[in-house]
Amino acid sequence: MLIKRGVIWAIQPTRYAFSASSLMGLEMLPLGRRLILELLLDELASAGVTEAYLLSNASVPSPLLEWDARDDGEVLGWCLPTRALDGANRIKLHRMSMPGDSTVGDGLLAVESFLQGEPFLLIEANTVWAILPGQPAMAARLVDALEDAGADAVIAAQEITPAEIPIHTVIRSIGGIDSKQSFFVRDLIEHPTPGEEASRFALAGRYACRPVILDYLKDAPRQHRVDLVAAMRRLAHDRDAVWATRPLHGEHCFGLSNLLQYARAFLNYALDDPEIGLAVRDYVEDLIGVRWA
Repeated sequence: MLIKRGVIWAIQPTRYAFSASSLMGLEMLPLGRRLILELLLDELASAGVTEAYLLSNASVPSPLLEWDARDDGEVLGWCLPTRALDGANRIKLHRMSMPGDSTVGDGLLAVESFLQGEPFLLIEANTVWAILPGQPAMAARLVDALEDAGADAVIAAQEITPAEIPIHTVIRSIGGIDSKQSFFVRDLIEHPTPGEEASRFALAGRYACRPVILDYLKDAPRQHRVDLVAAMRRLAHDRDAVWATRPLHGEHCFGLSNLLQYARAFLNYALDDPEIGLAVRDYVEDLIGVRWA
């Protein structure tokens, strides 16, 4: 399946943001030597996306952009992903600012006309999926699974520990995992209590969706916020067409919702950097007084 459009959700509520992200936007912070936005665009490009909307309250534009927006105030420019991605095209990147108390569902409805009734990819900027060498990115595998399963939506699933289950939205599934690491989703349980039937997989900030999810967002009860998780849950109950894809062996998902998570992600990307990785490792070894084998 060819998905041409993507949405990057990068609205950071002040109460969750660490200080730098409240000034310049989470997606503008670096991981190692690369901006988070670079990594997100790499994911979209690897999945075939050629046009994307950045929903962001950031005030600093990306230095990645080749400015070409003379006739369209909403277009930030054209962005060429920096990784060597076979067949990757430039991404035409638009931007829309939204209030800090907006939900992901609000954002999707705000760009409904941009999606033009076609399937789309949604990436939440507070989560980064590392791309394994020689393997398709999680976003690309979600697109494949959407077609293979005949699904309405496919969710990226991260594996969590038992201690983490109460603080996540956890997937309840029926059946096994297929050869492409995908499985059927029966329900989504927010912050499960002990004894609830749930898997060890939680939502991880990536979704491939058909336009029907927008109808479920618009049909949300008026007294409730436009909640993507609630819409996905109702979609799963009504149509039996929501799937999830689990990580490959060695594939990591990094949350970025607080300073500790960000520090872990930054260190992982710095250690993997081909130019500075060894120097970073030497520094860490000196700092903790332990030599790695």
